[in-house]
Amino acid sequence: MNISIIIPVYNEAQGIEAFIRELLATAVRIQTRWSAKIEFVFIDDGSRDGSADVIRKLDFGPFSSRLFVMSRNFGKEAALTAAMHKVENCDAAIMIDADLEHPPELMEKLIETWQTSDADSVYYYKSDRRSREGLVKSSVSKMFYRLMNFGTNVEIIPDAGDYRLINAKFLDALKNLAENQRFMKGLYSWVGFEQVGLPFAPGERTAGTSNFSAIKLILLALDGLTSFTTAPLRLMMLGGLAISAISILYGLYIVVEALFFPGVPPGIASILTLISLFGGLQLLCLGILGEYVGRALHEAKGRPAYIIREEIEIVTRKPSRSTRSRAKAKPKSTK
Repeated sequence: MNISIIIPVYNEAQGIEAFIRELLATAVRIQTRWSAKIEFVFIDDGSRDGSADVIRKLDFGPFSSRLFVMSRNFGKEAALTAAMHKVENCDAAIMIDADLEHPPELMEKLIETWQTSDADSVYYYKSDRRSREGLVKSSVSKMFYRLMNFGTNVEIIPDAGDYRLINAKFLDALKNLAENQRFMKGLYSWVGFEQVGLPFAPGERTAGTSNFSAIKLILLALDGLTSFTTAPLRLMMLGGLAISAISILYGLYIVVEALFFPGVPPGIASILTLISLFGGLQLLCLGILGEYVGRALHEAKGRPAYIIREEIEIVTRKPSRSTRSRAKAKPKSTK
């Protein structure tokens, strides 16, 4: 059984060694238990703290390891896509973050569930998001998933992340998707197949802070909405119908008022308020339309989703009496 472990990395130099120690310990157990051949595929998404330099100097023992350094920061979705395209001849691929919020030891449960079921993908989902992230953030997350699943025949599993195992069929299906502006959570659901979810509580970061600020999370949610669903457009249409109905009723009210209550003074304040409200709604709708048009423009240009600057095969040497085993990097030329 061949297993490729995909690890996207972005500014993780402070904690990457601790992560790799736990990863290697888990890989040894997996190798022993399932007689698996394991390879590590690191994809450095334009880190600025020397993460790639730390990785290439480490010793990965008996495990094959490759490192791909992207020319700049393209985002996690592009990094996962790049790694998937580089993985070949594996029975399963496992995606895991390098910040230890995805505990490496849980990979054994992924493989065990995959082996004992007919699932093509086994994923982890956050079991108790509210206690970890608070009421506001968890509520906003629920609203996001409800909006994503509004009016669509593909249900995106709430709170399901990128920590998952996919088999070769599932991997090939993702590779064959031609779009560049990707929303991986949606694509995992869109390709279908049999999928099994397992609950887990995310671990704590060993070093550094999360790369996803509130603004980045909002932008990521907006990217997901405009790339995977037309729900905002449908809500615009329904909102337009509702406002039209209210306007007709209000027009009837004005006619009745003019005919039967001629002494009532005109409502200048209410008219100005309605004009401001409708003006704001129009700008909001135009902004949503602009997001879809802009995304269509990016796809029409046909630019690649990522560019790899350097491809490195990490070769480990057997320890000698005088020197300690270290990783040696051999860069490959890329076009």
